[in-house]
Order: sequence, then structure tokens, then C-alpha cells
Amino acid sequence: MGNIKWINQSVKVLNQENTITGLYKKIEVAGRTCYKSLDKITDDSCFKFVNSLIKSEHYAMLEHATVYLSIPYTILHRMFHPGLCRKYMDNKYTKTNLYHKDTCLDYLGNIMINPYLAITTNLRVIVENGWDRDLKYICNPTPYHELRYSVLCTTNLQVSLELVRHRVMSFANESSRYCNYSKDKFGNQLVFIKPNWFEVSNKQDITLEEDCLRIIESTYLRLIEHGWKPQQAAQVLPKALKTDIVITGFKSDWDHFMDLRYWGTTGAPHPQMKELASLILLELNHVGYTYGDKGIYLKD
Repeated sequence: MGNIKWINQSVKVLNQENTITGLYKKIEVAGRTCYKSLDKITDDSCFKFVNSLIKSEHYAMLEHATVYLSIPYTILHRMFHPGLCRKYMDNKYTKTNLYHKDTCLDYLGNIMINPYLAITTNLRVIVENGWDRDLKYICNPTPYHELRYSVLCTTNLQVSLELVRHRVMSFANESSRYCNYSKDKFGNQLVFIKPNWFEVSNKQDITLEEDCLRIIESTYLRLIEHGWKPQQAAQVLPKALKTDIVITGFKSDWDHFMDLRYWGTTGAPHPQMKELASLILLELNHVGYTYGDKGIYLKD
């Protein structure tokens, strides 16, 4: 049996252009993370990919596309478009905020303030409710929009099981059911996340774990060789196995995540979870996120 392949946890922020094409490209990245088919992405492959998801009503991946809208909230606009703003204000997957964008003159020459509703939602809300026409109000986020952030985390199965407990967020997880790790694209081997306590562990304990993982890897590969499907052989995979997961959430969701997983407000977090949370916080800092109202951030 060969050497065990260890890698460290890592995090990458997934940015998005606030256009229809930008939304579709973001969805394709999230969806293809599940099946490790990112190599199939081309300049225009996102349209076929997303339209196929919509046609099959597989809406979960659409949650990763953040939609920022700015809709006029004047009395006149609400008269001609009744319920347009209210439906977003009542939607539990959407954040709204009323603000004044500019001023104008009425027919008597009086100065009027133009109110707008800043809306932050996701494409699933739009598509599932048949609100596609509202995409004409799409915009870049203003200071009045609550931002959403997406990250691609490379971690292990143990940590990923804790991540998905944050149910208000959206997830796209590498599927060990469909991924065949005996294939060349995976290097014909399993990959494991290096524990951050290895540095203080004795060599005998490390060797013991590696011996265990070698047996598991050999067993998995042999089962595949004997004709088992990946979803069948997956039952022997350990929690140390490397996995990729895309996570998307509102700024307030990430604040709560940091409360639990970095600051440990309800108890000490798992060491590898805290390590990942610190990496997420650091990477989100680079795109403008700061924790809580005090604007706490980490330095490189």
C-alpha cells in the first residue's frame, strides 16, 4: 500500500457578477462542485446547465445565486404594481430595507423624495414563485442591501456534517455517492484532511491512523474493482476524507456561524471546525465582510 495523501483545509470566496449570466455562472460552479465536473465549464455552458436544473425543478443550486433588486416604493408605483414589494417583504428567504435613493420635482415644482426598496434574495425565490419579470430591477448592491457571501471550502466529512447544520444557509457538497475516487481524475486514491493537532501528536499515533486509512483506501478501491458502484463503496469512507462544499449565506447568517464556530459562544468548537472558520473569516475579510456590528476582522 502507498503513502497516505494529506492536504490542509482551504477556503476560496466565490464572487458573482450581478447580471443574469453572472447568476447562472455562479449556479454552475456550485452544482458542478457536487459531481466534481468543473472541468466541463465553458464560456456559455452555464445556460444549458441551469436551464436543465429549472426544467427538472431541481432548485436547490439556484439558492447560491444572489439577486439584488432595487424597486421604486412610491405611492404611484405601488398603485400600478400592487403587491410587488410586499411579496418580498413577506418572504422569509429575503431581506428588505427601505431607503431614499434620490429626489425629483412633482407637477407643482415641489421637491419629492423617491423611496426605494432594497431587496436581497436568491434566484430560487424568483424562479420558484414565477417572479422572473422582477429581474428587470436587478442591480449592484447598495449600502442598504444586506450582502450574501459564498465560499468554497475544502474540508473533511466530519466538519461538513457540522456545517450543514446551519440550515438557514445554502450548501452544495461533493457527493461521495457519485464521485468514483478510483478514477484518474481523482488520482486513483483517497485524499484526507490533515488534522491540525498532528504537530503535537506523537509519531506512533500518526502511524496508527495512517495504517487505518490505508486499509480503508485499499478496501474502497478493491470494492470498486469488484464491481461495486461508488454509492455502495462509499459506506466504508471515513470522516477524515477530503470533501468540497459551497456555502452561501447572508451577512447575518455568517455572523451567527462565527459566533458558534469561531468564537464558541455556546461551547468550544471542534478544533478543525474552528480552523476552517478562521480561514473563512480571513477570506471574507478580503471582500469586505466584518464580523458583527463592531467590524471585527482577522489579519493575514
